[in-house]
This record gives sequence, C-alpha cells and structure tokens, in this order.
Amino acid sequence: MDQKTLLVGATGAVLACAITYSILNSRENELYKQLEQERHLKEEAVRNRESDRRGKIEAEKALRKFQQDSINKNNSNSSNQSPNNSNNGGNNQQEEVIRMNPIGYIKSCFKQRYGTPRQGVLVPDSRASLTLLPRHNGIESLSNVPDFSHVWLIFLFHDNTNSAQELKKQLLKKQMGNKNLSNVKSKVKPPRLDGAKVGLFSTRTPHRPNAIGLSVAKVEGLDEKGALILSGIDLLDGTPILDVKPYVREYDSLPEAVTAEWIQTPKVESFKRVEWNPSALDTLNGYSNQLDLYAGNPKALQNAIEQVVHLDIRTVHERQNKSGNVPDLSHAFRIDNLLVEFVVEGDVATIKKIRHANAPKGQK
Repeated sequence: MDQKTLLVGATGAVLACAITYSILNSRENELYKQLEQERHLKEEAVRNRESDRRGKIEAEKALRKFQQDSINKNNSNSSNQSPNNSNNGGNNQQEEVIRMNPIGYIKSCFKQRYGTPRQGVLVPDSRASLTLLPRHNGIESLSNVPDFSHVWLIFLFHDNTNSAQELKKQLLKKQMGNKNLSNVKSKVKPPRLDGAKVGLFSTRTPHRPNAIGLSVAKVEGLDEKGALILSGIDLLDGTPILDVKPYVREYDSLPEAVTAEWIQTPKVESFKRVEWNPSALDTLNGYSNQLDLYAGNPKALQNAIEQVVHLDIRTVHERQNKSGNVPDLSHAFRIDNLLVEFVVEGDVATIKKIRHANAPKGQK
C-alpha cells in the first residue's frame, strides 16, 4: 500500500471521527437543553404554587377582617339587647354571641399551614413559646405551670382559608331566611384519608362552626420574661391562645378509650425513610447562629425537619401528581426561618435543599 493510499485512509478516518464527534456533541447539547427546559418547568410550577398560595392567603385575611368588622358592628348595634333564652330547647332560640379575647399569642417554628403537623406529638422536636398579654402577668400566672410536664392549649384557628365559603353560606342564609343553615360543611376530608369523607365532628378539622382548637404540648420551662417554652407543638406562628390548662394524667388519660379504625390505619402512610442531600445538611449546620427558636441547636431542627417530612405532608393533588407534566416534583415548607425543599421517590423522601426563608431564590 503506497503512502498516498495511507494518507487518504487516515484522512477518511479523521473525518469520520470528526463527524461522529459532531453528531454526539449535537445530541449532548440537545439533551442538555431538554434537561434545562424540564428544570425550568419544575421551578416555574413551584413558583406558581407559592404565588397562588400567597395570593389566596392574603385574600382570605382581607375577607376575615371584613367579616370581623361586620360582626363587631352588629355586636355594637345589639349591645343593649339581651338574648331571648326563654325557649332553651326550641329551634327558634335566638343565637347568643359569646365574645372571648386571646390571653396571648404563640411564637411557633411553623410559619405556614403547609408543613404544620396534624398533631404535635408527631413532631416532638418542634418548638414554640407562648407570651401572655401584659394584663395577664405571665411571670405570675404561669409560675407553677412547669410543675406539669404538659399543658392543654385552647386556641383559635386564625388562618383558615374557608372564609369565602362561609361568607357564601351566610349570604344564602339571608336569602333563604333559614337561620339553621350551617356556615361549614357537615362532611370533611381528613388529609390522611386521601380524599375520603367523614363527619365534621369526628375530626379535628380547623373548618368548624366555631373555629376553636385544642392541643396538648410539652412544657420545657419559663424564660426570664415569663414566656412559656413549649415543644411537641402543632400550632402556627401567631396563633391566638384563649386558655392554658394543665394536663393531668390521672384525669386526662383514658387507657380504655376507643379510637376509630380509620385513624389507626390511615390510607396515606408515612414515608419509610427520610434522607438528606449532603449539601443540604451542610447548609443547615452553617445556619446554626442564624436560627430563631433553634439558635445554636441545628441538630434539634434537623430532627424536627425529618419528623415533618416523614409524615408525608403532601396534598392529595401532589401525591397523585395530577399535573403529570412536572416529573420529580419538589415540595417546600418553612420551619423556623428556613425553607426546606424535598423530593419523593417511591416511599423515600429526600431533603434536597435548605435556604434562608428571606434569601432570594437561587441564593443560600
């Protein structure tokens, strides 16, 4: 084989390699663009959900203020009229308005409904403090509460999102002249039943005729300012507290009590395992001195995050992933002053990212 033939052969081989490399490089660029598009789709979906949630919450707050102003006005107009209690057992009994004022407010590690556990005992490392209003003198009135390990908290569900529905029912009552029509639904869908309905009063839903809640919390002590330090909490930040009562085991614990089967065996199971992206854990530890209720104790916050995620806090819609066009959908909730993002694969949840709640998106 002469030198010219060898040169032609080598040139052809080089050209073939160049063409192959060009094709592979082009395909790699296409795949990269496709992955970037999918990533942008997921981020856009998360932003849209957060935006919708914030808009709905603000609208609900404005509506609640309007309703409260109307109630106050009606109470003022009828202040000189006493309720007619002459027919206590009749259906025509005039409704009496009972007014209660909060004794204080909760400062909680849970800043939004999404991520707040349905029962505080499920997240024992959650943290909160209760500060009473000055007129109730917390240093004195709470002085012997630490003699008990737990307390009952009677509170108001102050951040409900069914105000629009309640207002519609109130307007319908006026139009129909039917004062016996309830403002809330008689059947509700507990999160753990994955869409199944049960009777309102067999649940602890916040959407009740009177939005009053009852919760038990562990007492950690009193601080120097008279604030009650609590753990195992399931209340939102800013929750108004109506009363505090000691948990007395001899009276409040009933070993023979029976619980509904659908509570003991819910349709939605907790995750088998919660894992951490190593960079997310490093970020959490780096925030040690910037935390609020967990200042200097990132390990307790790590435990609380794992306990929350373990419960599978996703909505029915998110679990079924009805959007379909958003693979590997990520979920985010706020705890203390951090935003926690996690993803789900099968029965395993992975904490993907941690960032400060006030940091711009993309910045730690």
